[in-house]
Amino acid sequence: IIEQNLDLVSLDVRVPEIVSVNGDASKPIVIENEMGVKAVLPPNAAGTQGSVNATIVPEVVAASQGTERVLGGLGFDISVKDMRQADITNFNSKLIVSLPYNPKELAELGITPEQITANFWNGSSWQRLDNAVIDTTNHQLIVSTNHLTKFALLASTKITSPQAPKATVAASAKGVTFNGIGLK
Repeated sequence: IIEQNLDLVSLDVRVPEIVSVNGDASKPIVIENEMGVKAVLPPNAAGTQGSVNATIVPEVVAASQGTERVLGGLGFDISVKDMRQADITNFNSKLIVSLPYNPKELAELGITPEQITANFWNGSSWQRLDNAVIDTTNHQLIVSTNHLTKFALLASTKITSPQAPKATVAASAKGVTFNGIGLK
């Protein structure tokens, strides 16, 4: 039997509602959720005729991803479907995606907007979008992309060495030795 003590931490994450918008593919389509996550499809980006459906689905993501931290604890899966409900994966022009950040969260982490990155999930890891523009007035990163998937803002986390154990237990053929543990 292996025992592991876990420290559970509340993320205090409030998950916004799923947002869905139908629109004419030949016209601009804008979809935005209550947190300010927004996708803008230019006219004809998803086709030249027919209707399309754009959706933003928030997903709770583990706050820490290795040396990166997902800001706000949320990723946002953005998708577009045609009138037959088939995913549209190839777009005729770049889409604009805006991802808001919370200045209070950045202050608590001791980082600036310049230290956060816009990322997409490639199915196994987060990949940085190198064309992000930081809008410090509206507290968001804005990217252009030719594909849709899950998006999130990430920041590097400080890596600290674990503290040395306060007590040790050693087992040998002669018995068990306790060092630094007060036994009664």
